[in-house]
Amino acid sequence: MSSQSAHDRLAAQRRNRPIAPHMTIYKWQYVSSASALHRITGLLLSGSLYGLATMYLFVPALGLQFEWSDMVTAFGSLPAGLKATLKFGSSMPFTYHAFNGVKHLIWDSGHMLTKAQSGRASWAVLAFSMSTSLRLALYQF
Repeated sequence: MSSQSAHDRLAAQRRNRPIAPHMTIYKWQYVSSASALHRITGLLLSGSLYGLATMYLFVPALGLQFEWSDMVTAFGSLPAGLKATLKFGSSMPFTYHAFNGVKHLIWDSGHMLTKAQSGRASWAVLAFSMSTSLRLALYQF
């Protein structure tokens, strides 16, 4: 069989293959998105850490001033609602990633592996992280 006829035969076989359904036909469920959210929060946390560290290193080289006391003073002058929103937005990825990591450690120990238990655990992670972030956001010294 020549190279061209083999290629044509392979192309014909590929045209006859069934096509897998696209993700849009499936019903969205939070439980199936929990893994993606865990990865996203991990990227947010590590990206913000690296971004802040890079900024802290390169700002003096650019002749700019970056002082933590200035950031604290600026944050303290914000309205209470905006402060709570910023605190919630910054603590939510951390608490979600932390609680979801605990859930994965429980799974690694061989517990809560059924579909129903896994679903309850995923919703519990969301509830715990939301309540903890809300408590952190509303905490006053």
